[in-house]
Amino acid sequence: MNQTQQKRKYLRYPSSPLDVGHVHLNLQQEEFAPDYVGLIIEQSAIGGCCLAILNPDQLKEKQKCRVKLGELPPILAEVRWLRPLDTGINLIGFQFLE
Repeated sequence: MNQTQQKRKYLRYPSSPLDVGHVHLNLQQEEFAPDYVGLIIEQSAIGGCCLAILNPDQLKEKQKCRVKLGELPPILAEVRWLRPLDTGINLIGFQFLE
């Protein structure tokens, strides 16, 4: 087990390649209407997830949003980090707040 894995307090696991994550930015709107759709790269049992999203121009670090992973209900989350993967594609780390 490497040092990063030892520091983690919860399990991370890969998702099915058919599952996608949806991101909804307008917290004032009750109905979940995704602004972004991305591939789920990984998710943790309790802590958060990582999505690969095309052109996430409106997403910023520390921004609050709702994230829906696969068939799970939407959950309040915060953007923790953004990392370029390729031209127009970014990995986005979300921390769950609920």
